[in-house]
Amino acid sequence: MRSGSRVARAHLLLAILLAVACSHGSVISQGDAEARIDGDAALNTSTATYHLSHVRLTLEKVVALPDGMLGLRFSYGGDSPDCCRIFPFAALPGSQDDPAAGSTDIAIPRSDAGADGVIPMHLWVRATGEKPSFQVDLAALGVPTG
Repeated sequence: MRSGSRVARAHLLLAILLAVACSHGSVISQGDAEARIDGDAALNTSTATYHLSHVRLTLEKVVALPDGMLGLRFSYGGDSPDCCRIFPFAALPGSQDDPAAGSTDIAIPRSDAGADGVIPMHLWVRATGEKPSFQVDLAALGVPTG
């Protein structure tokens, strides 16, 4: 019985180690992502502007982040100071939502991009509840997709 208990403990320890090793987003915080987006070289060679509802959304910068993530900096302009939220995004430790900031930095898994390098996204416009869709075409922005 004592031997079975040791084996069970070993299996539990192995399971915990595997869970920690395979978890994403635990290594980088929102502050780390923002610092990397600020300071790292852009992967994109051009920007993209999307006109969604009454919002002008511009993808300004794409950077590589650890753990197979991408960092994206968007800025937006429109009629509402309580503008928007962009989906999908990875909920990183330290994430704060400041809708009046005029820009937002998000992290997403690179695997969210399809084989063609396109990431389907949505913008939630708080003032109206609208959720228009748009696509980020990494290849068209000059981001290496291979």
